[in-house]
Amino acid sequence: MIDKKYIELMNKEIDKVISEDEKTALHNYLSTDIEAKEYYNELLLTNDYLDTLPDPEPSENLKKYIINSIDFSRYSSLENRKSFWNFLYIPKFKYAYIFAAGLIAGIILISIFSNNPDFLDPAKNISGTMGVDSKIVKEIPLNFSDISGKIELIKTGNNFSVYANFNSAQKFDFVIKYPSDVEFQSISPAPDNNIEFTKGENLLKTTNLGSQQYRLLFLKNNTKTSTIHIQLVKSKSIIYEDELLLN
Repeated sequence: MIDKKYIELMNKEIDKVISEDEKTALHNYLSTDIEAKEYYNELLLTNDYLDTLPDPEPSENLKKYIINSIDFSRYSSLENRKSFWNFLYIPKFKYAYIFAAGLIAGIILISIFSNNPDFLDPAKNISGTMGVDSKIVKEIPLNFSDISGKIELIKTGNNFSVYANFNSAQKFDFVIKYPSDVEFQSISPAPDNNIEFTKGENLLKTTNLGSQQYRLLFLKNNTKTSTIHIQLVKSKSIIYEDELLLN
């Protein structure tokens, strides 16, 4: 059972409002609680994915509803009334509009997520309602003697995400080699004490131990098919290799 106090600290860190003392306490706790660490990684991955979604545009019906709900006669005379959009630029009206739109959008999102138990699983969620432009291109289950988990390639527009979910008793390297027409964007969440991240020219390497979940984000700069080569290397020996096609 994860302490509610630390769930609150996880959310504060994601929102970037956490103090240094709280951050230290949180990461000390995560280093000793595997369940909390996995939950924290899932929150980071979900937050990172939501950041890639476009901002919702309020519908015309919503705008009309807000227009009709405002008594403009309270703020101007009949002879000198401004249009609604001019009023909208007055701060108190602009923020009221934003609040109303956000409230309605929040109700819709809560309704969707409360009926979707897989929401916190980015790989499942990305192919669902919110990930209408995303799809799982390839899924690679891993079941070796001391390495288990899976690797997934997910496409969202021109972005390709390599999701890594590893469990290992010994250190091993996850190596990705990519062509020049593919650009590496980011790794999230940021590597912790159990993972080392190295970036070279058209090459990435993570050294993994224990339970790890993270995403490597790539941007493809053209419409041609490109190939990413992946390898799992332990004790300088390749124990698995494959190719991921970016179409």
